[in-house]
Amino acid sequence: MKVPAAWEAGHPFNRGSGRVPFLSCSPAGIAPSFVWALRSSGKPFALTLLWVLVLALTSTLSVWFSGGEPVKAAAPVFDVDVPSALLIDVDTGQVLYEKNADEKRSPASISKVMVMLLAMEAVADGRARLDDQVTISQTAESMGGSQLYLKAGTSFTLQELLEMLAIASANDATVAITEYLAGSEDAFVEAMNRRARELGMKDTVFLDASGLPLMNNQENVTTARDIGRMSVALIKKYPQVLEWTGIWTKQFRPDLPVAVNTNRLIRRYPGADGLKTGHTEKSGYSVVATAQRGDRRLLVVVLGATSDEARIAAASKLLDYGFTAFHRVLAVPAGTAVGNVEVAGGSPGRVEAVVLEDIRVLLPRIVTQEGVEQRLEPRQGLQAPVKKGDRVGELVLYYRGTEVGRHPVVAATDVRRAGLLARLWQWLRNLIAGLFR
Repeated sequence: MKVPAAWEAGHPFNRGSGRVPFLSCSPAGIAPSFVWALRSSGKPFALTLLWVLVLALTSTLSVWFSGGEPVKAAAPVFDVDVPSALLIDVDTGQVLYEKNADEKRSPASISKVMVMLLAMEAVADGRARLDDQVTISQTAESMGGSQLYLKAGTSFTLQELLEMLAIASANDATVAITEYLAGSEDAFVEAMNRRARELGMKDTVFLDASGLPLMNNQENVTTARDIGRMSVALIKKYPQVLEWTGIWTKQFRPDLPVAVNTNRLIRRYPGADGLKTGHTEKSGYSVVATAQRGDRRLLVVVLGATSDEARIAAASKLLDYGFTAFHRVLAVPAGTAVGNVEVAGGSPGRVEAVVLEDIRVLLPRIVTQEGVEQRLEPRQGLQAPVKKGDRVGELVLYYRGTEVGRHPVVAATDVRRAGLLARLWQWLRNLIAGLFR
């Protein structure tokens, strides 16, 4: 489990070590006490000896209770009582908290976040429209689990089916969407896995679109970090889905049951408007939730909770932590030069890299900005010509050794292609320099 580095050493107001007050005598004090007792007690020898024994026993108990070292107060550490969790600031992508975020687990119906993402991308690309009529197949009608009992042969718009998925986690609506967009659920699942790889979800394997266990008891596999990746991609590119995931109840047609949102957090947490729950007997209770306060939006992933109440409590605690314990600071203003990047075959051979937009990071409120460090990572294989504004690398920000953000940097000026002799000289110079590395 990782927490922001500012908290790794314990609570910032921890006063440090301390002994039990009435056992504060040290072994070094025994000899002086013995001499003092003999010289000043004026008592019979037996009484003096008894007094020295009491002092020695007190010292021995002190060492015994403390183990020979100062007794340190336990430092409180932030934690949530679930197997796996992740907290992300959506705007910056900064991870504010993680616990077993790369542990592989079943996402259950959270898999449907990928269904929404692919459907919205199809709409954005013109391959589908939200008002397209989709006919329910016999396969879609026969789906179990969460459903709205859609009848084969009836038709709904693509948007209505997406809303059914978003609100009630309806498996029948989900399968109808996959069949409309890809011809079959199996073909759609291939697209889900392909898109997962494109998003860098290296620990995710989708077996079906709904997240239901298969006949052989296998389930989809992913991690909290991978869920965070696809969820952030969805809500940043297509915030319209939050209008649907934030609906509590909706009656689509008189002959259908009322769709009730499976995510009770939207009723209980201020600013919560999504995103998706998941539950199977094997995976436990999970949720990917998002909430907004002012200009800040957070996203939290909770996997494997023991109950619906436990996942809501964990998600709420994480959101509270993100909104209250951190503040946004300006780390690098737009236009700041952050270093030079080598341009192969260029004249000149290096170009100044600058930041396009203001870079802000979230830091614990208890600390200042002084701990933020920068590292320029040049773009590999950069060759001339380069135009002003072309991407030439990334600026990586760290806070006390922990990465808190990656941001593109661009060329401050044009770099033209050098002449043949200049390029030959650069090649020879690089070759010689490489021999001495």
